[in-house]
Amino acid sequence: MTPRVVATQIIAQLLKQKGSLASLLPQHITELSSQEQSFVKELCFGCCRWYPVINEVLNQLLKQKLKPKDADIKAILLLGIYQLEFLRTAEYAAINESVNAANYFKKQWAKNLVNAILRGFQRDQQTIFAKAQQKNKSNHPKWLEDEIKKAWPAYATAIFAANNQAPPLTLRVNQQQHSRAQYIQLLNAADIEVSPAPISNDGLYLHSPMAITALPDFDKGAVSVQDEAGQLAAKLLKLEPNLRVLDACCAPGGKTCHIGETEPNLAKIVALDIEARRLNRVEENLQRLKITADVICGDAGEPNAWWDGQKFDRILLDAPCSATGIIRRQPDIKLLRELEHIKTLTQLQYRLVCALWPLLADGGILLYATCSILPQENTKIMEQFLNNTADASVDPIIFDSDTDITDASSADSMPSFGVEQAFGRQLLPLVNVPEETAVCNQSHDGFYYCRLKKAPKKA
Repeated sequence: MTPRVVATQIIAQLLKQKGSLASLLPQHITELSSQEQSFVKELCFGCCRWYPVINEVLNQLLKQKLKPKDADIKAILLLGIYQLEFLRTAEYAAINESVNAANYFKKQWAKNLVNAILRGFQRDQQTIFAKAQQKNKSNHPKWLEDEIKKAWPAYATAIFAANNQAPPLTLRVNQQQHSRAQYIQLLNAADIEVSPAPISNDGLYLHSPMAITALPDFDKGAVSVQDEAGQLAAKLLKLEPNLRVLDACCAPGGKTCHIGETEPNLAKIVALDIEARRLNRVEENLQRLKITADVICGDAGEPNAWWDGQKFDRILLDAPCSATGIIRRQPDIKLLRELEHIKTLTQLQYRLVCALWPLLADGGILLYATCSILPQENTKIMEQFLNNTADASVDPIIFDSDTDITDASSADSMPSFGVEQAFGRQLLPLVNVPEETAVCNQSHDGFYYCRLKKAPKKA
Protein backbone atom coordinates (compact mmCIF):
# COMPACT_ATOMS: atom_id res chain seq x y z
CA MET A 1 0.00 0.00 0.00
CA THR A 2 1.46 3.36 -1.04
CA PRO A 3 1.81 6.29 1.37
CA ARG A 4 -0.72 8.28 -0.68
CA VAL A 5 -3.32 5.53 -0.32
CA VAL A 6 -2.67 5.37 3.43
CA ALA A 7 -3.06 9.15 3.69
CA THR A 8 -6.29 8.91 1.68
CA GLN A 9 -7.69 6.33 4.10
CA ILE A 10 -6.91 8.57 7.06
CA ILE A 11 -8.36 11.77 5.56
CA ALA A 12 -11.47 9.87 4.43
CA GLN A 13 -12.05 8.70 8.01
CA LEU A 14 -11.69 12.26 9.27
CA LEU A 15 -14.23 13.45 6.71
CA LYS A 16 -16.62 10.83 8.09
CA GLN A 17 -15.93 12.12 11.64
CA LYS A 18 -14.43 8.75 12.58
CA GLY A 19 -11.32 9.19 14.69
CA SER A 20 -8.60 11.84 14.77
CA LEU A 21 -5.06 12.12 13.47
CA ALA A 22 -3.82 11.04 16.89
CA SER A 23 -5.88 7.85 16.80
CA LEU A 24 -5.76 7.04 13.07
CA LEU A 25 -2.09 7.56 12.23
CA PRO A 26 -0.76 4.83 14.58
CA GLN A 27 -3.31 2.37 13.16
CA HIS A 28 -2.33 2.94 9.53
CA ILE A 29 1.42 3.56 9.34
CA THR A 30 2.94 0.68 11.32
CA GLU A 31 3.79 -1.32 8.16
CA LEU A 32 5.48 1.62 6.42
CA SER A 33 9.15 2.58 6.46
CA SER A 34 10.19 5.60 8.54
CA GLN A 35 10.52 7.69 5.38
CA GLU A 36 7.04 6.65 4.21
CA GLN A 37 5.60 7.37 7.66
CA SER A 38 7.03 10.88 7.54
CA PHE A 39 5.47 11.45 4.11
CA VAL A 40 2.05 10.24 5.29
CA LYS A 41 2.24 12.58 8.27
CA GLU A 42 3.21 15.51 6.03
CA LEU A 43 0.28 14.79 3.73
CA CYS A 44 -2.26 14.36 6.53
CA PHE A 45 -1.19 17.25 8.74
CA GLY A 46 -0.77 19.59 5.79
CA CYS A 47 -4.11 18.68 4.25
CA CYS A 48 -5.88 19.25 7.57
CA ARG A 49 -4.02 22.48 8.25
CA TRP A 50 -5.14 23.94 4.93
CA TYR A 51 -8.45 22.10 4.64
CA PRO A 52 -10.77 25.16 4.68
CA VAL A 53 -9.01 26.76 1.69
CA ILE A 54 -8.35 23.49 -0.15
CA ASN A 55 -12.00 22.59 0.26
CA GLU A 56 -12.94 25.95 -1.27
CA VAL A 57 -10.71 25.11 -4.23
CA LEU A 58 -12.45 21.78 -4.62
CA ASN A 59 -15.89 23.38 -4.42
CA GLN A 60 -14.91 25.70 -7.29
CA LEU A 61 -13.82 22.79 -9.47
CA LEU A 62 -16.60 20.31 -8.78
CA LYS A 63 -19.80 20.66 -10.79
CA GLN A 64 -21.65 18.49 -8.27
CA LYS A 65 -20.83 17.80 -4.64
CA LEU A 66 -19.54 14.32 -3.93
CA LYS A 67 -21.81 12.01 -1.96
CA PRO A 68 -20.86 11.19 1.66
CA LYS A 69 -20.14 7.59 0.64
CA ASP A 70 -17.40 8.92 -1.65
CA ALA A 71 -15.32 10.46 1.13
CA ASP A 72 -12.35 8.46 -0.20
CA ILE A 73 -12.55 10.22 -3.58
CA LYS A 74 -12.86 13.60 -1.89
CA ALA A 75 -9.80 12.74 0.19
CA ILE A 76 -7.85 11.85 -2.98
CA LEU A 77 -8.74 15.23 -4.49
CA LEU A 78 -7.93 17.22 -1.34
CA LEU A 79 -4.55 15.53 -1.03
CA GLY A 80 -3.83 16.07 -4.73
CA ILE A 81 -4.58 19.79 -4.46
CA TYR A 82 -2.44 20.02 -1.32
CA GLN A 83 0.51 18.39 -3.06
CA LEU A 84 0.28 20.63 -6.11
CA GLU A 85 -0.11 23.87 -4.15
CA PHE A 86 1.99 23.39 -1.04
CA LEU A 87 4.49 20.63 -1.79
CA ARG A 88 4.99 21.60 -5.44
CA THR A 89 4.90 17.91 -6.21
CA ALA A 90 5.67 16.92 -9.78
CA GLU A 91 2.63 16.39 -12.01
CA TYR A 92 3.20 12.66 -12.56
CA ALA A 93 3.33 12.06 -8.81
CA ALA A 94 0.51 14.33 -7.67
CA ILE A 95 -1.95 13.65 -10.48
CA ASN A 96 -1.08 10.19 -11.78
CA GLU A 97 -0.75 8.68 -8.31
CA SER A 98 -4.02 10.31 -7.27
CA VAL A 99 -5.74 8.73 -10.29
CA ASN A 100 -4.19 5.37 -9.42
CA ALA A 101 -5.46 5.67 -5.85
CA ALA A 102 -9.01 5.48 -7.17
CA ASN A 103 -8.20 1.95 -8.34
CA TYR A 104 -7.37 0.90 -4.81
CA PHE A 105 -10.83 1.95 -3.64
CA LYS A 106 -12.38 0.08 -6.60
CA LYS A 107 -13.99 3.21 -8.03
CA GLN A 108 -13.07 3.13 -11.70
CA TRP A 109 -15.68 5.77 -12.45
CA ALA A 110 -13.73 8.28 -10.38
CA LYS A 111 -10.47 8.05 -12.33
CA ASN A 112 -11.57 10.48 -15.02
CA LEU A 113 -13.04 12.83 -12.43
CA VAL A 114 -9.83 12.91 -10.37
CA ASN A 115 -7.74 13.48 -13.48
CA ALA A 116 -10.00 16.28 -14.75
CA ILE A 117 -10.25 18.11 -11.42
CA LEU A 118 -6.52 18.07 -10.69
CA ARG A 119 -5.53 19.03 -14.21
CA GLY A 120 -8.14 21.78 -14.17
CA PHE A 121 -6.60 23.13 -10.97
CA GLN A 122 -3.10 22.89 -12.38
CA ARG A 123 -4.00 24.85 -15.54
CA ASP A 124 -5.15 27.93 -13.61
CA GLN A 125 -3.69 27.18 -10.19
CA GLN A 126 -2.73 30.68 -9.11
CA THR A 127 -6.10 32.23 -9.95
CA ILE A 128 -8.18 29.41 -8.48
CA PHE A 129 -6.23 29.29 -5.24
CA ALA A 130 -6.27 33.08 -4.82
CA LYS A 131 -10.05 33.07 -5.24
CA ALA A 132 -10.40 30.37 -2.57
CA GLN A 133 -8.16 32.31 -0.18
CA GLN A 134 -10.20 35.44 -0.75
CA LYS A 135 -13.35 33.54 0.20
CA ASN A 136 -11.77 32.12 3.37
CA LYS A 137 -9.01 34.53 4.37
CA SER A 138 -8.47 33.03 7.82
CA ASN A 139 -8.30 29.41 6.61
CA HIS A 140 -10.57 28.45 9.51
CA PRO A 141 -14.10 27.05 9.71
CA LYS A 142 -16.58 29.94 9.62
CA TRP A 143 -17.94 29.24 13.12
CA LEU A 144 -14.45 29.25 14.62
CA GLU A 145 -13.38 32.35 12.72
CA ASP A 146 -16.43 34.16 14.11
CA GLU A 147 -15.77 32.98 17.67
CA ILE A 148 -12.12 34.05 17.59
CA LYS A 149 -12.94 37.47 16.12
CA LYS A 150 -15.60 37.98 18.78
CA ALA A 151 -13.36 36.92 21.67
CA TRP A 152 -10.04 38.40 20.49
CA PRO A 153 -10.61 41.21 17.96
CA ALA A 154 -7.16 42.73 18.54
CA TYR A 155 -5.37 39.40 18.17
CA ALA A 156 -7.52 37.48 15.66
CA THR A 157 -5.26 37.98 12.63
CA ALA A 158 -2.21 36.88 14.59
CA ILE A 159 -4.06 33.84 15.97
CA PHE A 160 -5.14 32.77 12.48
CA ALA A 161 -1.58 33.13 11.21
CA ALA A 162 -0.19 31.06 14.08
CA ASN A 163 -2.80 28.33 13.62
CA ASN A 164 -1.84 28.01 9.95
CA GLN A 165 1.80 27.31 10.75
CA ALA A 166 3.58 24.15 11.81
CA PRO A 167 4.30 24.27 15.56
CA PRO A 168 7.73 24.73 17.11
CA LEU A 169 9.38 21.82 18.89
CA THR A 170 9.61 22.78 22.55
CA LEU A 171 11.56 20.96 25.24
CA ARG A 172 11.31 20.82 29.02
CA VAL A 173 14.60 20.32 30.86
CA ASN A 174 14.49 18.04 33.88
CA GLN A 175 16.22 20.28 36.39
CA GLN A 176 16.65 17.39 38.80
CA GLN A 177 19.39 16.31 36.39
CA HIS A 178 20.63 19.47 34.66
CA SER A 179 20.02 23.18 34.93
CA ARG A 180 18.75 24.70 31.72
CA ALA A 181 22.12 26.39 31.16
CA GLN A 182 23.93 23.06 31.60
CA TYR A 183 21.64 21.30 29.17
CA ILE A 184 22.09 24.07 26.59
CA GLN A 185 25.83 23.37 26.80
CA LEU A 186 25.19 19.68 26.10
CA LEU A 187 23.07 20.61 23.09
CA ASN A 188 25.64 23.07 21.78
CA ALA A 189 28.32 20.40 22.07
CA ALA A 190 26.13 18.21 19.85
CA ASP A 191 25.63 21.10 17.36
CA ILE A 192 21.96 21.40 18.26
CA GLU A 193 20.69 24.99 18.25
CA VAL A 194 18.09 26.10 20.79
CA SER A 195 16.70 29.27 22.36
CA PRO A 196 15.55 29.62 25.99
CA ALA A 197 11.80 29.89 26.45
CA PRO A 198 10.89 33.39 27.72
CA ILE A 199 8.29 32.46 30.37
CA SER A 200 9.21 28.92 31.45
CA ASN A 201 12.56 28.56 33.15
CA ASP A 202 12.56 24.87 32.14
CA GLY A 203 11.77 25.46 28.46
CA LEU A 204 13.81 25.44 25.25
CA TYR A 205 12.83 25.97 21.63
CA LEU A 206 14.63 23.81 19.07
CA HIS A 207 15.62 25.76 15.97
CA SER A 208 15.21 22.73 13.70
CA PRO A 209 13.10 19.57 14.03
CA MET A 210 14.94 16.40 14.94
CA ALA A 211 14.39 12.94 16.36
CA ILE A 212 13.71 13.40 20.07
CA THR A 213 15.56 10.19 20.93
CA ALA A 214 18.73 11.78 19.52
CA LEU A 215 18.74 14.50 22.19
CA PRO A 216 21.50 14.17 24.81
CA ASP A 217 20.45 11.87 27.68
CA PHE A 218 16.86 11.69 26.46
CA ASP A 219 16.66 8.02 27.40
CA LYS A 220 17.85 8.92 30.90
CA GLY A 221 15.05 11.43 31.42
CA ALA A 222 17.08 14.62 31.01
CA VAL A 223 14.52 16.26 28.76
CA SER A 224 10.93 15.89 27.54
CA VAL A 225 8.77 17.39 24.82
CA GLN A 226 6.19 19.84 26.16
CA ASP A 227 4.91 23.16 24.92
CA GLU A 228 5.98 26.19 26.92
CA ALA A 229 2.40 27.10 27.87
CA GLY A 230 1.84 23.66 29.39
CA GLN A 231 5.07 23.97 31.37
CA LEU A 232 3.59 26.75 33.49
CA ALA A 233 1.20 24.41 35.32
CA ALA A 234 3.73 22.91 37.72
CA LYS A 235 4.94 26.29 38.96
CA LEU A 236 1.42 27.72 39.21
CA LEU A 237 0.53 24.87 41.60
CA LYS A 238 2.93 26.35 44.22
CA LEU A 239 4.30 22.92 45.09
CA GLU A 240 5.95 22.19 48.43
CA PRO A 241 7.36 19.04 50.06
CA ASN A 242 4.93 16.51 51.59
CA LEU A 243 1.87 17.66 49.66
CA ARG A 244 -0.65 15.27 48.13
CA VAL A 245 -1.24 16.17 44.47
CA LEU A 246 -3.90 15.00 42.00
CA ASP A 247 -3.40 15.42 38.28
CA ALA A 248 -6.90 14.84 36.92
CA CYS A 249 -7.25 14.13 33.18
CA CYS A 250 -3.50 13.49 33.18
CA ALA A 251 -2.78 11.67 29.90
CA PRO A 252 -0.27 11.65 28.25
CA GLY A 253 1.46 12.57 31.51
CA GLY A 254 3.61 15.57 30.65
CA LYS A 255 2.30 17.69 33.50
CA THR A 256 2.35 14.74 35.93
CA CYS A 257 6.03 14.25 35.22
CA HIS A 258 6.78 17.96 35.46
CA ILE A 259 5.09 18.04 38.87
CA GLY A 260 7.41 15.26 40.03
CA GLU A 261 10.47 17.01 38.58
CA THR A 262 9.55 20.35 40.15
CA GLU A 263 9.03 18.96 43.66
CA PRO A 264 10.56 15.48 44.16
CA ASN A 265 9.58 15.34 47.85
CA LEU A 266 5.81 15.26 47.50
CA ALA A 267 3.90 12.87 49.75
CA LYS A 268 2.00 11.46 46.77
CA ILE A 269 1.13 12.11 43.13
CA VAL A 270 -2.07 10.59 41.78
CA ALA A 271 -2.32 10.52 37.99
CA LEU A 272 -5.93 10.00 36.87
CA ASP A 273 -7.41 9.56 33.42
CA ILE A 274 -10.63 8.06 32.09
CA GLU A 275 -9.00 6.39 29.05
CA ALA A 276 -7.09 3.24 29.97
CA ARG A 277 -5.23 3.09 26.63
CA ARG A 278 -3.74 6.55 27.20
CA LEU A 279 -2.40 5.60 30.61
CA ASN A 280 0.19 3.36 28.94
CA ARG A 281 1.91 6.51 27.70
CA VAL A 282 1.73 8.02 31.19
CA GLU A 283 3.43 4.92 32.63
CA GLU A 284 6.14 5.08 29.96
CA ASN A 285 6.90 8.74 30.69
CA LEU A 286 7.01 8.16 34.45
CA GLN A 287 9.36 5.22 34.01
CA ARG A 288 11.75 7.11 31.73
CA LEU A 289 11.87 10.05 34.13
CA LYS A 290 12.03 7.81 37.22
CA ILE A 291 9.05 9.50 38.86
CA THR A 292 6.69 7.65 41.18
CA ALA A 293 2.95 8.21 40.90
CA ASP A 294 -0.23 6.23 41.52
CA VAL A 295 -1.73 5.81 38.05
CA ILE A 296 -5.50 5.30 38.16
CA CYS A 297 -8.05 4.76 35.41
CA GLY A 298 -11.16 6.61 36.48
CA ASP A 299 -13.62 9.40 35.75
CA ALA A 300 -12.70 12.70 37.42
CA GLY A 301 -16.41 13.47 37.45
CA GLU A 302 -17.20 10.35 39.52
CA PRO A 303 -14.67 10.40 42.39
CA ASN A 304 -16.53 7.87 44.54
CA ALA A 305 -15.45 5.13 42.14
CA TRP A 306 -11.70 5.65 42.71
CA TRP A 307 -10.99 8.15 45.52
CA ASP A 308 -9.70 6.77 48.85
CA GLY A 309 -11.15 9.64 50.89
CA GLN A 310 -7.83 11.38 51.63
CA LYS A 311 -7.98 14.98 50.47
CA PHE A 312 -5.45 16.56 48.14
CA ASP A 313 -3.46 19.71 48.84
CA ARG A 314 -3.18 20.48 45.14
CA ILE A 315 -5.39 19.49 42.21
CA LEU A 316 -4.59 20.12 38.56
CA LEU A 317 -7.65 19.91 36.33
CA ASP A 318 -6.45 20.12 32.74
CA ALA A 319 -10.01 19.81 31.51
CA PRO A 320 -11.15 18.23 28.22
CA CYS A 321 -11.77 21.10 25.82
CA SER A 322 -12.11 22.21 22.21
CA ALA A 323 -8.29 22.31 21.86
CA THR A 324 -8.66 25.55 19.89
CA GLY A 325 -5.37 26.77 21.37
CA ILE A 326 -3.37 23.92 19.81
CA ILE A 327 -4.73 23.84 16.27
CA ARG A 328 -1.23 24.03 14.83
CA ARG A 329 -0.46 20.76 16.66
CA GLN A 330 -3.85 19.21 15.97
CA PRO A 331 -4.95 20.72 12.65
CA ASP A 332 -7.67 18.08 12.23
CA ILE A 333 -9.66 20.26 14.63
CA LYS A 334 -10.52 22.29 11.52
CA LEU A 335 -12.37 19.26 10.17
CA LEU A 336 -13.70 17.71 13.34
CA ARG A 337 -14.85 20.45 15.68
CA GLU A 338 -18.25 22.13 15.40
CA LEU A 339 -19.83 24.95 17.39
CA GLU A 340 -22.36 22.53 18.89
CA HIS A 341 -19.50 20.65 20.55
CA ILE A 342 -18.62 23.65 22.71
CA LYS A 343 -21.84 23.51 24.72
CA THR A 344 -21.27 19.83 25.50
CA LEU A 345 -17.70 20.55 26.56
CA THR A 346 -18.64 23.45 28.84
CA GLN A 347 -21.16 21.24 30.62
CA LEU A 348 -18.44 18.62 31.17
CA GLN A 349 -15.89 21.20 32.34
CA TYR A 350 -18.23 22.64 34.94
CA ARG A 351 -19.22 19.16 36.13
CA LEU A 352 -15.57 18.18 36.58
CA VAL A 353 -14.51 21.21 38.60
CA CYS A 354 -17.58 20.81 40.83
CA ALA A 355 -16.89 17.10 41.33
CA LEU A 356 -13.24 17.61 42.24
CA TRP A 357 -13.67 20.57 44.59
CA PRO A 358 -14.76 18.41 47.57
CA LEU A 359 -11.51 16.42 47.19
CA LEU A 360 -9.43 19.53 47.86
CA ALA A 361 -8.16 20.13 51.39
CA ASP A 362 -9.02 23.36 53.19
CA GLY A 363 -6.47 25.99 52.18
CA GLY A 364 -5.55 23.93 49.12
CA ILE A 365 -5.22 25.00 45.48
CA LEU A 366 -7.06 23.79 42.39
CA LEU A 367 -5.54 24.91 39.10
CA TYR A 368 -8.08 24.92 36.27
CA ALA A 369 -6.49 24.72 32.83
CA THR A 370 -7.50 24.17 29.22
CA CYS A 371 -5.80 24.36 25.84
CA SER A 372 -8.76 26.38 24.54
CA ILE A 373 -8.85 30.06 23.62
CA LEU A 374 -12.64 30.33 23.84
CA PRO A 375 -13.85 32.31 26.90
CA GLN A 376 -16.94 30.13 27.34
CA GLU A 377 -14.66 27.21 28.23
CA ASN A 378 -12.42 29.28 30.45
CA THR A 379 -13.26 32.45 32.32
CA LYS A 380 -17.01 31.82 31.94
CA ILE A 381 -16.65 28.42 33.64
CA MET A 382 -14.69 30.01 36.46
CA GLU A 383 -17.24 32.80 36.86
CA GLN A 384 -20.07 30.28 37.12
CA PHE A 385 -18.17 28.15 39.61
CA LEU A 386 -17.11 31.03 41.82
CA ASN A 387 -20.64 32.44 41.89
CA ASN A 388 -21.91 29.08 43.15
CA THR A 389 -19.09 28.06 45.51
CA ALA A 390 -18.83 29.97 48.77
CA ASP A 391 -15.44 28.61 49.89
CA ALA A 392 -13.68 29.25 46.54
CA SER A 393 -11.72 32.34 45.55
CA VAL A 394 -9.21 33.26 42.87
CA ASP A 395 -5.62 32.97 44.03
CA PRO A 396 -3.90 35.74 42.03
CA ILE A 397 -0.81 34.95 39.96
CA ILE A 398 2.05 37.19 41.05
CA PHE A 399 4.40 38.58 38.42
CA ASP A 400 7.89 39.97 38.87
CA SER A 401 9.40 41.87 35.98
CA ASP A 402 12.82 41.51 37.60
CA THR A 403 12.67 37.71 37.77
CA ASP A 404 15.72 36.12 36.14
CA ILE A 405 14.10 33.34 34.19
CA THR A 406 17.40 31.42 33.99
CA ASP A 407 17.43 31.07 37.77
CA ALA A 408 13.80 31.49 38.84
CA SER A 409 13.55 30.08 42.35
CA SER A 410 10.46 31.76 43.76
CA ALA A 411 7.53 29.39 44.23
CA ASP A 412 5.15 31.94 42.77
CA SER A 413 6.83 34.94 41.17
CA MET A 414 7.29 34.59 37.42
CA PRO A 415 7.53 36.71 34.26
CA SER A 416 4.23 38.10 33.04
CA PHE A 417 2.37 35.98 30.54
CA GLY A 418 -0.85 36.02 28.58
CA VAL A 419 -3.83 38.32 28.68
CA GLU A 420 -5.55 39.09 31.98
CA GLN A 421 -9.17 37.94 32.19
CA ALA A 422 -11.89 38.63 34.72
CA PHE A 423 -10.85 35.27 36.20
CA GLY A 424 -7.45 33.81 35.34
CA ARG A 425 -5.16 34.48 32.38
CA GLN A 426 -5.31 33.49 28.74
CA LEU A 427 -2.27 32.65 26.64
CA LEU A 428 -2.78 32.98 22.89
CA PRO A 429 -0.93 31.41 19.95
CA LEU A 430 0.32 34.48 18.09
CA VAL A 431 2.63 35.50 15.27
CA ASN A 432 3.30 38.91 13.73
CA VAL A 433 1.78 40.76 16.68
CA PRO A 434 1.53 44.55 16.20
CA GLU A 435 3.87 46.26 18.63
CA GLU A 436 1.10 48.25 20.29
CA THR A 437 -0.76 45.05 21.25
CA ALA A 438 2.20 42.75 21.81
CA VAL A 439 2.28 40.44 24.81
CA CYS A 440 4.96 37.95 25.77
CA ASN A 441 3.50 34.94 24.00
CA GLN A 442 4.54 34.83 20.38
CA SER A 443 5.69 31.20 20.25
CA HIS A 444 3.72 28.99 22.62
CA ASP A 445 0.31 27.34 22.31
CA GLY A 446 -2.97 28.83 23.43
CA PHE A 447 -3.68 27.96 27.06
CA TYR A 448 -5.82 29.16 29.95
CA TYR A 449 -5.07 29.07 33.68
CA CYS A 450 -7.10 30.05 36.70
CA ARG A 451 -5.85 29.25 40.20
CA LEU A 452 -8.52 28.70 42.82
CA LYS A 453 -7.97 28.55 46.56
CA LYS A 454 -10.20 26.82 49.08
CA ALA A 455 -10.91 28.81 52.20
CA PRO A 456 -9.06 27.49 55.26
CA LYS A 457 -11.19 25.93 57.97
CA LYS A 458 -12.39 28.50 60.47
CA ALA A 459 -10.93 28.21 63.96
